[in-house]
Amino acid sequence: MSAISTFESRTGKLDCTTSDVYSFVTDIRNFERFIPHDKVKNVNLDQDSCSLQVNMLGPVNIRIQEKIMNCKVVYSGNASQIKNFSLVMKIHEAENKNSE
Repeated sequence: MSAISTFESRTGKLDCTTSDVYSFVTDIRNFERFIPHDKVKNVNLDQDSCSLQVNMLGPVNIRIQEKIMNCKVVYSGNASQIKNFSLVMKIHEAENKNSE
């Protein structure tokens, strides 16, 4: 059994409310604008999941696993080269009703 790797990103600051962030990230169709179309094909998106074929990785499937209103979203996925993975997005209120 292999060890689990954990990576933590920097905290980003957004000029919108936690509700705005939550609404955006809980609709996976919004992520299409971030997909580099020269590196993927067969992109299928719906509100809660997506599947795509990524160069060098093969098929990748991602779905929303957990949602806590305006606080947290957990995505789970798998890819033939990576197996299972999770992405946890924590949403915090910052000064002036902005978000982190």
